Amino acid sequence: MSNQPKIKLKLALLMSSMCLGVYHADIVQADSARLLNTANSHYYQRFDLVKSWESAGKACAATRGYLATITSQEENDWVVASKLYSSPSGYNYFWLGGSYSEADKTWVWDTGEAWGYTNWTAGYPGSSQEPLAVAKNGKWISYNRNNSLPYVCEWNLPTDKVDAPVDVKTEGFSGVLAVDCENTATDQIVSFKKKAGAILDCKAAGLKINSGDAVSVKVTGATAPFVTHYYELNTSCGGWFTCKATAEGLGGHLATFSSKEEQAFVYSKFKIAADFWIGLSDFITEGTFQWVNDEPLAYANWDAGEPNNKGGAEDCTAISSNGKWIDSSCDKTLPALIEYE
Repeated sequence: MSNQPKIKLKLALLMSSMCLGVYHADIVQADSARLLNTANSHYYQRFDLVKSWESAGKACAATRGYLATITSQEENDWVVASKLYSSPSGYNYFWLGGSYSEADKTWVWDTGEAWGYTNWTAGYPGSSQEPLAVAKNGKWISYNRNNSLPYVCEWNLPTDKVDAPVDVKTEGFSGVLAVDCENTATDQIVSFKKKAGAILDCKAAGLKINSGDAVSVKVTGATAPFVTHYYELNTSCGGWFTCKATAEGLGGHLATFSSKEEQAFVYSKFKIAADFWIGLSDFITEGTFQWVNDEPLAYANWDAGEPNNKGGAEDCTAISSNGKWIDSSCDKTLPALIEYE
């Protein structure tokens, strides 16, 4: 039996609509409400205007979210129970933010979260390297990335919930902090990064805390400041959209520059013999470059002949090894400069 998903359309409705001159996309678009999962303080929403996997990821990123990542049975059960996988469009599958990394020879989440929990349909993924789609019952398949499906976006918002005593020592620190949370009752340790002054939420980072457990937090490290901003070079996040989601998950954003002096300062600290991503793109409107934080594009430092949209597929901006800006394919794997305000 074929492992291809059975995508069921409301054909009678479609045919009737065609006679009236109404596009099918207008019929199937009935997005869900944006729902809060109180267990992780993340928001989720289903969008029914079908897109390819890459286009769906871009659509989520344009709203400062990302294709949903399902990292536990509890999260999966909540999404299923919330009927986010039940669409009036008639589609039985929905895009999620998982894909196969050829470089790492393993499956990865676009956000960089650990790939541990899985919920594959029997027979999947096999040898397929196509990205992740989910059925109404929460079971996963791999599906042709160029086909169009509805999709689910997720937003990771800050939380101030810590369910156990913590010992946080941050005096004298600034910039990006390396945080180690330890449950001293179980010896579990979870490590993550946050900017100075941000809430250190060990539970949200994955630390399992039972009532009465003691939690200690070790904070080390910092990066160079520019006025009140801080920067970090992430060398492993991947494509532009994945790096964007990674930066926002850390409480920052891909770096933006409002002046020649700001770029000169940052570039002097992070100059490497390779290109790296910054937070500028024109994927929404070709030729109209926008910063990820919506600040005005008051300063530019394009290399000669750039941006050139070579091959019609260069929508994201990187700094080259000479310090000048180039446009490049958003799927290209590069380091990324993250900024914290």
